[in-house]
Amino acid sequence: MEAPDTFSLLDLGVDPTTKAVTSSSSSLTAQLDVLNSTHRGLLQLSTPNQAPPPPLPVQPQRSAQIGKLRDSAQAALKKQPTSTSNNPSSSEIPSNVSEAIKLYTLAIDMALSRPTWEPSGLLREEAAIMLSGRAEAYGLARQWGDSFVDAQLSIECKRAGNALAYARGGRALVEMGRRVEAKDFLAQGADGENTALQGAKGQLNQLKAQIAQAQAQGQQVPPQALGQVKQMETAVSNQEEALKELNILAKDVA
Repeated sequence: MEAPDTFSLLDLGVDPTTKAVTSSSSSLTAQLDVLNSTHRGLLQLSTPNQAPPPPLPVQPQRSAQIGKLRDSAQAALKKQPTSTSNNPSSSEIPSNVSEAIKLYTLAIDMALSRPTWEPSGLLREEAAIMLSGRAEAYGLARQWGDSFVDAQLSIECKRAGNALAYARGGRALVEMGRRVEAKDFLAQGADGENTALQGAKGQLNQLKAQIAQAQAQGQQVPPQALGQVKQMETAVSNQEEALKELNILAKDVA
């Protein structure tokens, strides 16, 4: 016998100006936040009837803004640190590091607020990069707990090809006196990143072989393919440098 249908009256309201749905029930907060965020995103669309566009191609403006925030954060970390304190042992965060943390936070918020109809892989990729960057900034501020949390979140967003996040998380564990955990954390990262690097090299070599074969047969290679090779070469080079840093740290902790 089927259970009888039930009706639950929810305490909901609609703001007459913003049209946002509200409720006094804390259990509905998360769901309503998603609903209202999606509604705001739809209102900002310039498509006919404000209908969601296809997932691809993605509008480049958000990625460009995220990239600018990241560049500004990295530039801030390279500035000469300044402090308003006359006490050299003060725990005050240098102004340039504080600025970088704020910029990375803005970039993270922008990445995580991507419309739900855009590819989740792009969101995870951008969030992973920004979280790893903020982990570095927190480390320079000696806020090791926050640094480790950001490194972990970065790895959750992107497990492969993220050696810097493992290195920054491992460094944070060491500074917090958790060397045993750091040893396991770094070893796990080094193993996974080495596998990821070999896979990336294999894909790059395969693409190069396909291009060479096409050229040998007198076929014209699309510029996009050549551009992809350059991008992959840069990515592999960055992975190698990050893995080298990770291996050095893992050896020091072992």
